Amino acid sequence: MNELERRTTRAVERMLENEGLTGDLEDAAAKVLIDWSIGSIEAIVRRTVEMDEPQAMEAMFDDLQAVHHLMRRINRWVANRFAMDDAAHAETMAEVFELAGTIYGEPFALPDSFQQEMFLQDMTSDSAEAADVIRQLRGLVEHSSTDEQDLPGSSRVPGGGF
Repeated sequence: MNELERRTTRAVERMLENEGLTGDLEDAAAKVLIDWSIGSIEAIVRRTVEMDEPQAMEAMFDDLQAVHHLMRRINRWVANRFAMDDAAHAETMAEVFELAGTIYGEPFALPDSFQQEMFLQDMTSDSAEAADVIRQLRGLVEHSSTDEQDLPGSSRVPGGGF
């Protein structure tokens, strides 16, 4: 196992140990959120490819914390979205986009207000399944990256693979 794989494994294991990150979701929705988070963790770790362990841990700390906060926020929002008013939805989206900006860094750009409004309209309808809501939110968040290598969940690694 190379250093990037060890870093990824440690970060993923830490995330999986915290049941509060997905505890309000049914299994299918929790799996979608965990998959998104693992993709984010992998991308964060890839950015440390040329760093020694202390540098990598320092460089990853804020981004990995943002992944945990994002998961927790999405977990609560998806579980409670039908009971929330428009202001609460807007506040949640603002938090999600702020955290995504930390995780994704430079390639991240906010979806426009029309995209956000359409997403909320679709995802707060009674027919929206929780797993689909998370998938759609991931698509909305990841819309702006133009470099596949920088997208969390992309399996391309410069000079090698995972």
